[in-house]
Amino acid sequence: MIASPARDVRTGARWLPAAVGLAGIAAIVAGHALAASRPADEASPLVIATHLYALVLLAGLLWLAAGTGQVLLRWIGLKPESRLERLLLATALGLGCVGYAVLGLGLAGLLYRPMLVAIVAGLAVLARHDLILLLREAPALLRAVLAARQQLRAREPGLARALPILELFGVVLLITALAPPTANDVLAYHMQAPKHFLQLGRIAPVWDIGDANMPFTIDMLYLLGLAFGSDELAGVLHLSMVALVCAAIYAFGRRYLSERAGWIAAIAFVSTGIVQVFGTVPNVEYGLTLFDFLAVYAFFRWRESQDRRWLALSGGLVGFALGTKYFALFTAATLGLWMLWLGFRSRSRLGWSGAAVLVLTFALPAGLIALPWYLKNLLWFGNPVWPYLAPDPDDFNLLLTATMKYPGGLWGSTMLPVWLFTQGSREYPMIRPPLELLVLPLYLLLPKRRIVTTLLVLGAIQFTFWSTGAHVLRYLTQGLPALCLVAAYVLDRLMSSPRFRGLGRTAVPGLVIVALLFPAIIATVLVIAVGQVHQLVGLESRQAYLERSVDNHGIVARLNERPEDVRGVLMIGDRRGFYLDVPHWTDVSLKAFQAIALAPDASAARAYLAQRDMSHVLVNRTDLLWFVPYDPERRLIGWLRQFEATRAGYLEVVETHRGITLYRVVDRDPD
Repeated sequence: MIASPARDVRTGARWLPAAVGLAGIAAIVAGHALAASRPADEASPLVIATHLYALVLLAGLLWLAAGTGQVLLRWIGLKPESRLERLLLATALGLGCVGYAVLGLGLAGLLYRPMLVAIVAGLAVLARHDLILLLREAPALLRAVLAARQQLRAREPGLARALPILELFGVVLLITALAPPTANDVLAYHMQAPKHFLQLGRIAPVWDIGDANMPFTIDMLYLLGLAFGSDELAGVLHLSMVALVCAAIYAFGRRYLSERAGWIAAIAFVSTGIVQVFGTVPNVEYGLTLFDFLAVYAFFRWRESQDRRWLALSGGLVGFALGTKYFALFTAATLGLWMLWLGFRSRSRLGWSGAAVLVLTFALPAGLIALPWYLKNLLWFGNPVWPYLAPDPDDFNLLLTATMKYPGGLWGSTMLPVWLFTQGSREYPMIRPPLELLVLPLYLLLPKRRIVTTLLVLGAIQFTFWSTGAHVLRYLTQGLPALCLVAAYVLDRLMSSPRFRGLGRTAVPGLVIVALLFPAIIATVLVIAVGQVHQLVGLESRQAYLERSVDNHGIVARLNERPEDVRGVLMIGDRRGFYLDVPHWTDVSLKAFQAIALAPDASAARAYLAQRDMSHVLVNRTDLLWFVPYDPERRLIGWLRQFEATRAGYLEVVETHRGITLYRVVDRDPD
């Protein structure tokens, strides 16, 4: 049968966008490959292709995750009512599944690029029908986003003035995320450990960096980016998780409070320096928060519908959160105890066996999904939560971290929220909570709603758990969605109240806009000051940007140039080893520093270094001195002084740069 010309035209028109899209992707991949082949110290506009390549990988990963997650939702028979709810849950589930697929390959010793390609292809085949449906649904999703934006402008013109600021903030954050990784923890383990595992072809104990042995589900996705030749995917992926959490907060607020409250809560969530500093780098705070908050969301949906499939989904998301970071234990314990109480209350209706089944519906998915990470550590280290709970008493890093706190006692506990607003996080004082949280006490004066009270209790429990550890505000990120929703309820009521309506409709949008302006302005100024746009468009080489942004990179680059001269580098006070290609040992615990500083003589120190096959020692005095205020016994400053007094007997200076000194180990005592 011969096709009609009209039908041929329609068929060609249908396939033309796909053909153009594939051609564009092919050009980006080719441009990235060409850019990667050029010297790192050469500036070139081809770097734009590398940034676009990271965005293509991000789009592909999120697409694959959403498709895989929709398969899982259909398998358990769960049909979320709204498109946004379905896409959020599916994407989170899919990201967890992809991360665990990489984990499985790593534990099996099959962590090689062909196997990673095969696992991605296998998931794509499994979810092929859903992937096609998602493509067809994309235009409708875009129209829904634009309609929601237009609706806000029509109904809430005051709040809508925050949208241009939010969009500008998003662009600035994207520019920051597309830069090569430079953050301290990122180069220490969030990227260094995946790189190490990829080089080994398996996941194995990392003895020098305890953090690299923690739950690493989100970091497995970063490994996938490295395997496909992009270290920029990790940053934009973490930033996309910020957007997903904001969308989840909006969806929750719209469902249980009001659409206006959903908008206020979502904007409040990003109105903090946590997003600016950590949302654009490959940390895991926002991946953890995505799993954590959606687990709470699903738990509320179960309480509303009594459909146990929601309860199982909540447990599964708790499992992925537990597989991302130990801090997920806060929510896991809270929901777990709540579930035990609900099971106990239902014993008269369901019987003891029915109550046990109800509890297990939540607990089994959570436990089974989390199990691989904790079982791995139990088998390797004899401690499922290594390096915590039973730490080595000589692990100085853990001892220092535990002292990063404001004063304790009754007064300290009472004043802690105030200090967070006035003095900021103990890690970065510039980071403060969202200003909207200042209205939380006003909830006591407003009509109570059970769901808002529950959110407030959940947030208070998170804050209480958090306050017992280091007062580093980013560790509280997973508790912010609940607190922002409570604050949004308060602000929404003020805008709706006949008594305060005029003032509320002026003051509330003003507070939301001012709170968002602070991090947006700071982020914009930093992007201009750091010169990230120059790197983005290729006016500055990757090497020059890294040397400006990472204190140790100049020394690291020179060590990489002559690997034959380096048997091993002992890194003291500096954990940023991601870009270091020669063998190295990162002295996170500071045991090695203590050993050589307190060695009885130069021969003993030299023997210690020879035993570990270290030919060079890199000492970052700036970072060591940063920890001194958190060392009440002043042991660190004593070790540093002893080291300076004796090092000449076994080390010679090779290079000093920005407070970092590289030494070469001498073979014998000087004459």
